[in-house]
Amino acid sequence: MKKISCLCLIFLFLIVNSAPCFAGTNEMSLYVEKAAQAGEKQAYHGAKFEPKAGSYLGIFAEGDPAVHNTATGNPFYFEGVPKLTGKKHAMYMLYEHYGMEDFNHYINHFNRAKKLNVGMQIALEPNNGLDQVQDDSYLHNFAKQAASSGIPIFLRFAGEMNDPDSEWTGDPNKYIEKFRLVARVMHSEAPNVAMCWAPNDWPFDAAAEWYPGDEYVDWIGVSAYPPYLANGESEQNTKWTDRIKPIYDAYAGRKPIVLAEGAPIQNVLFEGTDVSWVGAKDIKEFYDEIARRYPAIKAVFYWDCNETWDSAGRKCSLSGNNNILNAYKKAIASPYFLSEMNAASPVIFADLSDPALPPLEAKAQKISAFVGNHRLDTAKVVYYINGEYAAEVVGSPYEAALDLSAYAGQTITIKSDAYDSANGFIDTVTDTVSIISTMAKPSSCVLQVNGKKTSVDAYNINGSNYFKLVDLAMALNGTKKQFYVSWDEKNKAINILGNQPYTPSGGEQKKSGASGSINAIPTSATLLINGSKVSFDAYNINGSNYFKLRDLSQAMQFNASWSESTNTITISW
Repeated sequence: MKKISCLCLIFLFLIVNSAPCFAGTNEMSLYVEKAAQAGEKQAYHGAKFEPKAGSYLGIFAEGDPAVHNTATGNPFYFEGVPKLTGKKHAMYMLYEHYGMEDFNHYINHFNRAKKLNVGMQIALEPNNGLDQVQDDSYLHNFAKQAASSGIPIFLRFAGEMNDPDSEWTGDPNKYIEKFRLVARVMHSEAPNVAMCWAPNDWPFDAAAEWYPGDEYVDWIGVSAYPPYLANGESEQNTKWTDRIKPIYDAYAGRKPIVLAEGAPIQNVLFEGTDVSWVGAKDIKEFYDEIARRYPAIKAVFYWDCNETWDSAGRKCSLSGNNNILNAYKKAIASPYFLSEMNAASPVIFADLSDPALPPLEAKAQKISAFVGNHRLDTAKVVYYINGEYAAEVVGSPYEAALDLSAYAGQTITIKSDAYDSANGFIDTVTDTVSIISTMAKPSSCVLQVNGKKTSVDAYNINGSNYFKLVDLAMALNGTKKQFYVSWDEKNKAINILGNQPYTPSGGEQKKSGASGSINAIPTSATLLINGSKVSFDAYNINGSNYFKLRDLSQAMQFNASWSESTNTITISW
């Protein structure tokens, strides 16, 4: 990130206020959270280091004294950032001057990165102009040192080249020539380096005249710093995701996207008035919207720093403002944002309007909304199922747990209306979705405890075996893993007490004789195990609750092993 000249400030003010690319209607869409299956891909391009689903957490924070002491390295920001934000980050960023600093100028950083299993973004900047970039010993030595580091590297060569204030702007053809030269050397000599082409977000276009070509670019990046504009109505009309949309729309179909650097500016037009409440809202919405509307953004680098020059400056620091810090903590808490390199998100957010979306299970489903309100003034979303009120949610990502258990086997409509802070209507969207019954297949497996075999009702649901608690309690009765099970009327919960004998009621371990698949209705049954509340997947089948054996074995601390040859589940400890 470079200082912005007065001329550029005026230019930025003018284009943001006119902002022709943001004109038009709002956009709204609904999403359902689903568990990512093994190997499942979302907006995946097969690029170097690209996660199949999810987005790497990245940050530049050497300028934040709360997490990094530049003089002593104590604290050091690779460790300071997780302490400040509550979450490990997968990547960190540094700037290096082309021709003046070799790659190993920051070798201590790279050694720490390797030890912590994190990656690095290097913003390599030819501050003396593009003519200094030659096929010479400096470039080849830089590549060799990068290769020897043994860590994943995003190399952002001469970023923000479309910025008229850049030292390497002015000649797109020369820029392309030099980017291709650097890319050829890195691709040949440093296989752990991904080449990142990253224009500025303004001028608001795709910067196509600067693009070196797919052969030379591994990731597409963009810098984006939404300011708060002190116009007559004090509106923020440059929502963070709006600023990256032109680059995203142009390139997300061919390359993974990275926010190379950016943050909402917390002061009005780079002056002293604090408007961090706007930045906080933008941060939360930005990360929520990446996970939903912009799944090809596979890495995000927050610029945690304040910058001052002359009588002006901009504030983007996390540690300097609790509004900003708390918003960031909430924004990155989702497991969608990855703390480890070469990982994948355990959850994805599927668009309800996607014709390829499988039918939803008849259970509580987490439904959330993207509201493309360019004024950054969405306040709440109201949900309806088949026209009937279902939920009202304030705050991004406007997520509601909608209970769909009553709609098994039906096709329903889920409608959502969005409103602003003055309760003014913004937009609406309606999606039609199919709800399926979860089918339980009778299992013929046999339980074996201490050599004694018992045949009980069990069902296989989505590849896992489910049992009734009373059947397991009867099978374990008299052993060191025995437990008592009863209904707690006061807490409306099933009560389990470990190391207590079970008193049979007469209905245990009776076979129903069912042979075909049967409808299993998800249930939100609450369990208290030795006084502690736990939540397990459970299904109601023929009026009885069935629980996954794997969950119960972990909670009650016994082992359950399966023998395919004898069709036997052996319980041991």
